[in-house]
Amino acid sequence: MKSKILLLAGIILFSLCSVSAQDEETLFNFGQNDFSIKFPFVTVYAGQTIEVEVISRYSLIKPSDYRIEWSVSGGKIIDGHGTPIIKIETDENAAQLKVDAEILDFAVDPTRAFGSIKLAERPKPVLVKEIDNFLSLDKTTLAVLLKEYFDKLNQETSAQGFIYIHPKKTGDFTKIKNLIIKSAQNNKVEISRIKFVGELKDKNKVRFYIVPNGSKDPI
Repeated sequence: MKSKILLLAGIILFSLCSVSAQDEETLFNFGQNDFSIKFPFVTVYAGQTIEVEVISRYSLIKPSDYRIEWSVSGGKIIDGHGTPIIKIETDENAAQLKVDAEILDFAVDPTRAFGSIKLAERPKPVLVKEIDNFLSLDKTTLAVLLKEYFDKLNQETSAQGFIYIHPKKTGDFTKIKNLIIKSAQNNKVEISRIKFVGELKDKNKVRFYIVPNGSKDPI
């Protein structure tokens, strides 16, 4: 039994030494394929902020072992410059994001990693309904109008609701908001999916938007 344990330990030790030696040998023979750019595995929209990362194919190489000079086309770096992970705010009108990372202070000669992704056109908010004189409507009419909006919002499961209230006076904003919240609850819509914005306009008008995923608020 003891001999089997010693043999197993020897095999494990040999395997570890072999892997370490292989990785150590690559420390002086870096190429472009040794580092790569990692983008999000989702659709990225023009104007969106994303994280981009440099990764190494070798487990022994740690981010603290090197620094990076980044250059970006189709966006701008807003955080993390010089580190393996950066935040990029993509340009609103860009069709593609290109990233170039120069890895420094590690191998004798600097090495580079390149990458690019296509940027999808950002979807636009949709004005679904506009209701004038909101507080003057009878309860039945109001319930029907609000149900129509919330039914559409429920169909767009990844979208957010955006409701822009033009109250005639400050107190009207709270009254209108509370009526809408009650209707949302009756129509089984989570309140966390709805954003309320108000601005005094000398009229009780309410605009109801659906904001698709990746879109900016309409106002």
